[in-house]
Amino acid sequence: MFRSGWTVSEFRGIPIRVHPSLLFVLPIMAIAISGQQLTARFVGLGVPAGEILVPPMVYGIGLSVSLFGAILLHEIGHAATALRFGMPVRAITLMILGGMTEIDQDEATPKETFLVAAAGPAVNLVLGVLCILGARVLPGAWTDVMIFLVLFGGLNILIAVFNLIPSMPLDGGRMLKSVLSFRLDVSRAAQITGTIGRSLALIGGLYGLMYGEFMIVLLCVFLYFGAGADQINTSIQEALEGLEAQQAMTIQVVSIPPHSSIPSVARHMLIRDAQVALVRDVHTTYGVILAQRLNRSRAETAADLVEGEPLFAWADDPLPEVVRTMRWHDKPVIVKDRYNTPIGVVTHDDVIRAARLRILADRGLPDQVSSTESRKNEA
Repeated sequence: MFRSGWTVSEFRGIPIRVHPSLLFVLPIMAIAISGQQLTARFVGLGVPAGEILVPPMVYGIGLSVSLFGAILLHEIGHAATALRFGMPVRAITLMILGGMTEIDQDEATPKETFLVAAAGPAVNLVLGVLCILGARVLPGAWTDVMIFLVLFGGLNILIAVFNLIPSMPLDGGRMLKSVLSFRLDVSRAAQITGTIGRSLALIGGLYGLMYGEFMIVLLCVFLYFGAGADQINTSIQEALEGLEAQQAMTIQVVSIPPHSSIPSVARHMLIRDAQVALVRDVHTTYGVILAQRLNRSRAETAADLVEGEPLFAWADDPLPEVVRTMRWHDKPVIVKDRYNTPIGVVTHDDVIRAARLRILADRGLPDQVSSTESRKNEA
């Protein structure tokens, strides 16, 4: 959802993107900050009103932009630590919800995962302390600069403290899950972390309702569902262990030439009751088109809907590795047999379906084993 955006810079080869949603939230934040009687609050802190020269709106704009600057430094802290441990980093994206760093941590140890999660809040804590200390050594004539440094330092400390809440998907939740993973299996660690996260979200939500703090309520709703989503993802990953690509692929696929028009693609998929179209000719396989993408594009031909090089996997490849590749590149994987012929496609929906079937299938195993043992004893 938030993978799109404009690439504005890079950090050690990692693209830094700005999602369009950021353009909407920045003005709103600037107005909200400037409208909170900043001048009166400064006077309450002991700053003479005559020394406050900068209008509140300028403070609002500066602090809203600086807030996302602090979030960017937070994400760079994650990325730099991940690169140090050899983890691939896909991109850093700034968006309405804050920031997101896409890191492949599937092969990371609990210690490495902990350090990557802790790096972000650590950057903000250090930056916050430095800004507040720096404000103290500036000459008295620079009152507005001093005020800005104190506010920016406070924002960084607030970001660090918030992210240290032990609830997924925040850094504190990742750190807690990593610590638990030293002694427990991943599933149990995720379950405990999820329970703690949802409990904190419920407590915070009740507090927000009692005191009319609706922003706290919305934040707690986000944390509640975030904690549950991590448990679901962990369950899915466990369910996929031992499965092969061919056990999750869909075979309801139509093959279409790259010059086919979008209406022609839709007709072929409708006739064959297919959700996936394989764009190919006698020489080359170009990629995959999902049915839901046909309505979201102004492309004229099938080839226009294909992005980049296609992803391939063998039929007997471990499904967790296929899913890892698919998630990293954000596109379906084409499955081939030993004759190098495409025989199916693995999509996100196929993975969810396979995981659910595996979970349901495994539920009966203990009962089957116990009944088998009882029959043996009777014999």
